[in-house]
Amino acid sequence: MAGRVESLVAGWGDARWTDLAKVTLCSVLFVLARTGAKTRLLDELPGHSGMFWIPVLFLSVAWVGRPGAASTTSLLGSVAWNLIRGGAMATMAPYALSGVLLDFIGQGSRLKQLPVALLAGVACSLVKCFFHHIPRAVIGLPGDAFVAKGMLPVIGLHVLFGLIGGFGGWLLISRAATRPARS
Repeated sequence: MAGRVESLVAGWGDARWTDLAKVTLCSVLFVLARTGAKTRLLDELPGHSGMFWIPVLFLSVAWVGRPGAASTTSLLGSVAWNLIRGGAMATMAPYALSGVLLDFIGQGSRLKQLPVALLAGVACSLVKCFFHHIPRAVIGLPGDAFVAKGMLPVIGLHVLFGLIGGFGGWLLISRAATRPARS
């Protein structure tokens, strides 16, 4: 564990303002993705927002190119989202954990492989699902999707939207990798 922390610190040791600007911009995109996900058409489908915010985390991993980029993006983005929406700070945790998971899975160029990208998208979506819905269902909060729709349909929707988010993220980083450099 100590080696991972030293690696993270060393990975940002020579950071420039542009790196910080990229993380900040990705965090703003995260907030916009979460905002864009709030549509009447999709709002009743559990997990739908994953197809919007997961690709942003992929973009952060590929574009920033620093260890912990997705974690930082998801943490800053979820803090901003909660400050704007007035939500409880505890709702940041599933997004921060998803960012940590994506950083772990996406080391090197693994996310450029479609199966890995799809798995990462599903994993991020399920982290959010389990962190959000299971405690609420255990407590028995009314209106929770697990209670109202059943566990399997909710998990299935999170898997579906995680696949879509992973595919979208893979498309983003694949297109960025194949784009010719400007001269």
